[in-house]
Amino acid sequence: MQWILACILGVGVVSLFPQLPSLIWLLPLLPVTLAAGKYKPLRFWGGLCFGVIWAVFYGWSGVSRQLPERYENIDLDLTGRIVGLPATDSLRQNFTVEVIRLGLPEDEQISPPPRKIKLNWYDLQQPVQPGETWQLRVRLKRPNGFANPDLFDFETWLFRQGIDATGYVRNGEVNRRLREASESLSIEQLRYRILTELNQRHDLSYAPVLTALTIGERRGIGRELWQLFTQTGTNHLFVISGLHVGFVALCCYSLIIGLGRWLPLGAPVIAVQQPAAIGAILAAAVYSLLAGFGLPTQRALVMLVLLLMGRILKRQMSLSFCLAVALLFVMLLDPLAMRTSGLWLSFGAVGTLLLGFSGYTSTRGIWWKWGRPQWLVFVALGPLLLCLFSEFSLFSPLANVIAIPLIGLLVVPLCLIGGGLLWLSPPLAAWLLGAADWLIGLLIQWLRLLSEMSLSVIQLDPGFGALVCAGLGALLWLLPAGL
Repeated sequence: MQWILACILGVGVVSLFPQLPSLIWLLPLLPVTLAAGKYKPLRFWGGLCFGVIWAVFYGWSGVSRQLPERYENIDLDLTGRIVGLPATDSLRQNFTVEVIRLGLPEDEQISPPPRKIKLNWYDLQQPVQPGETWQLRVRLKRPNGFANPDLFDFETWLFRQGIDATGYVRNGEVNRRLREASESLSIEQLRYRILTELNQRHDLSYAPVLTALTIGERRGIGRELWQLFTQTGTNHLFVISGLHVGFVALCCYSLIIGLGRWLPLGAPVIAVQQPAAIGAILAAAVYSLLAGFGLPTQRALVMLVLLLMGRILKRQMSLSFCLAVALLFVMLLDPLAMRTSGLWLSFGAVGTLLLGFSGYTSTRGIWWKWGRPQWLVFVALGPLLLCLFSEFSLFSPLANVIAIPLIGLLVVPLCLIGGGLLWLSPPLAAWLLGAADWLIGLLIQWLRLLSEMSLSVIQLDPGFGALVCAGLGALLWLLPAGL
């Protein structure tokens, strides 16, 4: 545990550097990292050094793949495969290409070559789909964005997505599709097909919301609706969150346990919990991939795997250890995740619940199960939300105590089952998606009622000292009785 926390600290420190240090500075850290495996007193420093080394190497690896400046704003021939979900409006297509070959002037070579390129194509007559291979003539530039405080950091987002250049497609006959999408159904193609089907359903009033809950694609949600979710503190429910992954795993686990009581699953020594745990892991993994494998789903999936592996191996794992390993996994996979509000809110909420319920061995009714978690998260994340956004919702506990079970237990299962039946049984899929759409409409009416109340959103810009005092007060409130 000590090594894990030190490694997280090392990666987090590097993510705050204004620029990457030279690789030469890592040489003194290597002996400490290696010696920590043999000498326990050095374990903390070994983990810290390993985190720093990993983050710096990750940074230089990404920077080295970016498009060199000498190839900016010239025509290049690109061959690549479409990945992710293309976005289309009335003027253009926006999509990401995984580079297979980048034709450079005079047959020059880039080593290492760019990984992904984000493109705009102002030609809607040739729509692209995930899995297709295209030959395109493009003009590119290095990834860049504005550095204005409190605005979206587009350049950091591009780096985290592994996008090494941006640009646009030049119109001409050279642009052609080389290979259709694979006949085998991949996750990307499945997500695209669900997105297309839902966008064509004009009978659904909240199709973009259902799309966000099914495949994690929330670009279609309008600004007014998203502002309503933010004002009521329920926006985390309309992206694929760890809560949804947990609900899917719980449903699968409970279903297999129920079937195991009626059907023989093998020899008597094989416990029903073991196949149930394996099934829950597979269900959570498939749902996480379908949802795009964002940061909250990564955290939830790692914690679920660790907890359920404990069931399979019949070993007890503490929730705090699972949370620390999940944070380490996320940080190693994306060292710049420390700079995102999503990491702080996602892990902060789970850590709050672990701390707020520590020391208790039994539940105490409906309030304890549904009301108290909302109150704990509201108290703990209030200072953090003020620090990040200078506002927080005063009625978020009241909104979430209804929205969480409604979305998790009813709407998400209806969306997933309805999405799976779109091609097998369209009438049944239409009925299920219609029921989910109706429930979303009821919830939005409730949220609008709350948002219209006075003081529904508190906007403050407190100083550093006030935030520290508020954070310490929230921590004291969350500590178990007696402390």
